[in-house]
Amino acid sequence: MIRIKNGYLDVIFLKGKEFDEESDQRTISFVEELVNDGIRINPLSLIIADFKTEPAYLQMKKLLANISIHDIEVIVANNDAMALGALKALQECGYNLNGDAKSFIPIVGTDGIPKAFEAIEKKQMLGTVFTDFTALALVSLRIAKSVGGYYDETLPDSIWFSYEGRKIILPFTKVAFFKNYFHTTKRYSSSIKSL
Repeated sequence: MIRIKNGYLDVIFLKGKEFDEESDQRTISFVEELVNDGIRINPLSLIIADFKTEPAYLQMKKLLANISIHDIEVIVANNDAMALGALKALQECGYNLNGDAKSFIPIVGTDGIPKAFEAIEKKQMLGTVFTDFTALALVSLRIAKSVGGYYDETLPDSIWFSYEGRKIILPFTKVAFFKNYFHTTKRYSSSIKSL
């Protein structure tokens, strides 16, 4: 279970792009889930790293030169590539090497890439979430086959997932080495825009 020392969860956010709807939504969704669970957040830093490992690593390393690693309670990344960059920086400080709770800072990413799964298996990263790729492929195919490539108002009704306006909601799967984290048992969702 995560440690909250001062009544606030001290978080470092790794964001993909500064002015980007997907980056904003991934960050906002995480914050909303915590707030809904009654957890107050203290953002220590917001790092923009273009969804890439190396910029996340370099900026995280620079940040660790200016703040105490002991003040960080969790790192949340918009994708697994940036989470792995943060992991590399922490490991150079002797953290997140073998799952030892005394030298472990939870890192959460998104996308479910193989290197993230490896880090989770080794207990170096807390977890990731990834979309149901079969569902994504089937929905994308259905959208592509819609009449003449134009948006068909009946399209959402012919797809088996829920939708909001022109967005189809697809399930996310969480992968982690923990059983219960922040009392979260809900399924996460993501949206893709139809044509």
